[in-house]
Amino acid sequence: MKFKHGAMLCSLQCVLIVGPWIAATAQVSDSPSQPLHSDAATPVLSIAWPSSRTSTSSPTKTHPPIQGFKSEGRCIEAAANFHGVNASILQAILMTESGMNPLVINQNKNGTIDVGLGGMNSSHFSEIAKFGIAPEHLLDECVATYVTAWQLKKGINQFGNTWFGVAAYHSTTPYFNNRYQVLLFNQLVSDHVLPGPKLIVPRLEH
Repeated sequence: MKFKHGAMLCSLQCVLIVGPWIAATAQVSDSPSQPLHSDAATPVLSIAWPSSRTSTSSPTKTHPPIQGFKSEGRCIEAAANFHGVNASILQAILMTESGMNPLVINQNKNGTIDVGLGGMNSSHFSEIAKFGIAPEHLLDECVATYVTAWQLKKGINQFGNTWFGVAAYHSTTPYFNNRYQVLLFNQLVSDHVLPGPKLIVPRLEH
């Protein structure tokens, strides 16, 4: 399945206009009639939609609410546990990508778009479509968090549980990977997960 980025951007913008929370009722499934719940999925890299019990209950670790039109990160702990990634790293990625705004849509200079809490790039749309996830589903904070955790785990599986493996979420090109490492490190300092001082962020080069 190929996605036309311009048409997809227009479609996503329409979703935001007519109903920002339309994706909240969507369930991720491997067949149209059978929802895939987190407790029913066995492969490590399956993308799962949490059951209603999971999505409405408080996580074991509470992430502080962020003021304004922001996500409270209610699915971070559950998604991190399901995919076997560090919850603090996952939250740092979400903060870096969107500032915890679940409705962010950014258009890149290369013609691709980044959607939702985890800034999922449209280059991955065909892959996540295999799991029943459409781009507009990424506007739901829980779907986006689970997909972000899945993508993070993929990089760690490929490159190891290292800074490079974590930053592979963004890019495997050394310069951009290193720059993303710095961004994540600084966010973890801001979150009081790591001691400072913050590092100087390399200039963004194209």
